[in-house]
Amino acid sequence: MRSHHLAAIVLLLALAACTAEPATPPPFTPGTSAPSPSPSASATVHPETAEEFIRRWRELVDETQITGNTHAYRGISRGCSPCDDFADRVDSIYRNGGYIRTDGSRILRITRGAPGVFDVRVTSGPTEYSETKGGKVTTIPGGEITLQVSIERSDRGWNLTDTTQLASTDS
Repeated sequence: MRSHHLAAIVLLLALAACTAEPATPPPFTPGTSAPSPSPSASATVHPETAEEFIRRWRELVDETQITGNTHAYRGISRGCSPCDDFADRVDSIYRNGGYIRTDGSRILRITRGAPGVFDVRVTSGPTEYSETKGGKVTTIPGGEITLQVSIERSDRGWNLTDTTQLASTDS
């Protein structure tokens, strides 16, 4: 369903601020993150925590939208059906000459639930996108949403296995 795809963009992406001119998307500038230790600085490499992985995932969501490159995003979300839907949608938009304009999202809080399950409160501004070159421009209002994400460790590090928007509690 077309409305399901548009809802998936709103729910999964928590897209942020748009620009008025449909030109080339701005370069991606990820949020600040802790630098990786260099091999010469320490013989022991600090493994990524679940929270660090979730922050990296959100940065990849933003980068994927802005650049249209889904490779890295797909690499951390193997077997995640909503994630595949998101990446397929981004691929389709860019393949058809469309674009997505956003300055990104910001994580407000991460709360641990059951093992491997986290509630992630995200805020974003409005987003502008066009599904095709010269096509209708759609603006999605921003705001705060809570996503529930499921992750698991694999031999390659963390992997996102599911993501769902939780009902708003507005408390």
